[in-house]
Amino acid sequence: AETSSVLFAGRFVIGAGATVTFIGALKVAAAWFPAERFGTISAITATVGVLGSLIANAPLAALVAWVGWRGAFWVIGAVTLLGAALCLAIVRDSPEGASGTAEPAPGMREVLAGTVSVLRNPHTWPPFLSFFFLYAALGNLMLWVVPFLRDVYGLTMTQAAVYATATPLALLVSGPLTGWVSDTALARRKLPYVVLSVALFALWCVLAATAGALPLAGVFALLFGMGAVGSSFVLTWPIGREVNPPHLAGSAVAVVNLGGFVGAALTQGPIGAVLDARWAGMLVGGARVYPAEAYRAAFAVCAGFLAAAVLISVFVKETRGRNIYAELRGRRG
Repeated sequence: AETSSVLFAGRFVIGAGATVTFIGALKVAAAWFPAERFGTISAITATVGVLGSLIANAPLAALVAWVGWRGAFWVIGAVTLLGAALCLAIVRDSPEGASGTAEPAPGMREVLAGTVSVLRNPHTWPPFLSFFFLYAALGNLMLWVVPFLRDVYGLTMTQAAVYATATPLALLVSGPLTGWVSDTALARRKLPYVVLSVALFALWCVLAATAGALPLAGVFALLFGMGAVGSSFVLTWPIGREVNPPHLAGSAVAVVNLGGFVGAALTQGPIGAVLDARWAGMLVGGARVYPAEAYRAAFAVCAGFLAAAVLISVFVKETRGRNIYAELRGRRG
């Protein structure tokens, strides 16, 4: 990309390709595993995605230092194509002989009608909006934590990337654990969702209040703690699925999943504006260097996102790991 418009187009195409990956994986998981395990399976699927966050930190920084940005993108593209080829060769939509295997795929009209039905369901919106704010905060943390550690603590990009792995490292364990606890130990969705969201809000407040003042070991511990309790979002997909008609499970998961990505997309610009408003004019290698107070203000806004997520999570319906759409519809009737 030689211009910003080409860069935008490239990122748009990447995003278009990525939109179907997670939803497709969950759709396949729903066909291969019992419904009562969906929370665990969706959490494990999301956690595999978190591995990408780990690779995108220190390993990517090292790869870029070795072969440059274009070389790194060529490597990523090749690995992505290899993964797609393996999926085509190995993955199957459903087990052989499973009921409904021979049913034709719904047409575009049916898909659109199902999506509208999910959107018209008032119980879809609490998980959608809560995930909007949860992932807005998480997305901005992943975007700005490396520059924060570089600007405020004087770390190199590679060193900062190593510290930034604290959050995804914790998520690797907390994500599947949250899904398992929700499915098996508690057989509840709302309780762990709300409790973990409250804990994450508290840690965001600590980060906003202490940015630049904590020693690096404390920053690492705080980031790790945010990953440990930040796994509440993995319950978004089973909740969205369980408050909608069973035959619209794919549409329901896709709709609530959209909330998080819309949140991340719409809030990156405003968070950047908060940082720019407090920029002191310092540049290093042509890049802006922000002071600690700028990051404190940006992290305070993210803490506000979590406050909104907590308030909205109160309105999430407790499904106890089963589809309650018929019950909810009966109450409205």
